Amino acid sequence: MRHPVSGNVEMPEKPQPLSGSGMDRAVVPSARKIFLRRAVRYGSPVAVVLLIWGGWHLVPASGSLSVKRDQLSVATVQSAPFLDYLPLRATVAPLHVIPTVDCYNP
Repeated sequence: MRHPVSGNVEMPEKPQPLSGSGMDRAVVPSARKIFLRRAVRYGSPVAVVLLIWGGWHLVPASGSLSVKRDQLSVATVQSAPFLDYLPLRATVAPLHVIPTVDCYNP
């Protein structure tokens, strides 16, 4: 049996864990990965909001009509009779027809 001498004390080694938890360590993500993650996290909602806002302003309002400048005519207002004539071309046919039986056979 060995007895320790003063000043020369041997310390037992720290036992190694059996489960492999001694190898576990936090992996620090790279700066590129952090940037991409933040860009997707914060950039996607901003992009969606901008697309909705842009679509809202590009779609014409309800009840509006877009007319080209060369198709407009500007004149002073005058009082005149309103003539509302619609030319109709149609053929009139009866809705119900009763077939007639020819009773006369010569």
